[in-house]
Amino acid sequence: MATYFQDVAEQMRNQIRQGSYPNGKRLPSEDKLADQYGVSRPTLRLALEQLQNEGLVDKRHGSGNFVRWPADRLTYLGTARSTGWHGLNTEVSTTETTADTSVAALLGVEEGEKVTAFTYLARRGTRPRSVTRSYVPARLARLISPDRPQLPWGHDIRQQLTAAGVRLASSTERLVARLPMPCEARTLQISQRTTVLVIGRTLSDVSGRVVEAAVVVLPGQCTEAVFTTHIGLRSDEDESSAPPAERQEAIQLVHSPTPAESDKEVSGD
Repeated sequence: MATYFQDVAEQMRNQIRQGSYPNGKRLPSEDKLADQYGVSRPTLRLALEQLQNEGLVDKRHGSGNFVRWPADRLTYLGTARSTGWHGLNTEVSTTETTADTSVAALLGVEEGEKVTAFTYLARRGTRPRSVTRSYVPARLARLISPDRPQLPWGHDIRQQLTAAGVRLASSTERLVARLPMPCEARTLQISQRTTVLVIGRTLSDVSGRVVEAAVVVLPGQCTEAVFTTHIGLRSDEDESSAPPAERQEAIQLVHSPTPAESDKEVSGD
């Protein structure tokens, strides 16, 4: 049976779709909405959180709740040549540090080895849309120019390493759906009960060494990840019976209390 907050969320969802609450407009205050629907403020807040998780309501701290219809979605395509990041503004900060246990495991280096950490915060307007932390061994970080075009998920690092003569062989990306860590929820301005899509990426050279490791965190309610694999034909294959030249796999986050994990290996650019 639906709970009170689910009933309220359903009513508000229908009103948003019908235009009773216009796109981009601020909703009435929580007190007014609670009186309007005859529920307590805690119940009303649960209903609003449900709509935030669906991408229909944008909560702006200090300003209130705003309607987003149709829901604003972001597409992660897993390649530097993607267009899903258009419209994002990216801030990048750089820190010289040493590898802790988790970073050392990602890069395949000794704990305490010097690395450079690049943090990418991507926004659409004023709204944070993703945070990416990319780690590069110090011996390679000097190849990365501070004046490079900066892409929101750190794919510019791959471009810089390639341009510097590093022979890349493979890029592996692992997708996990989970609840955000407190620091991630604060950075992305989302509830700690909102599922995030986490993409762990490692980039290896022809010798098998990891030259970059990154963790991309995106709000699950407004993000999908899409990967396209181009399949070539063998010379002895009959084109009329060959599989399609392009196969597209789309992985879209589904809200669930059970984290789901999927591995996908793609060729390096």
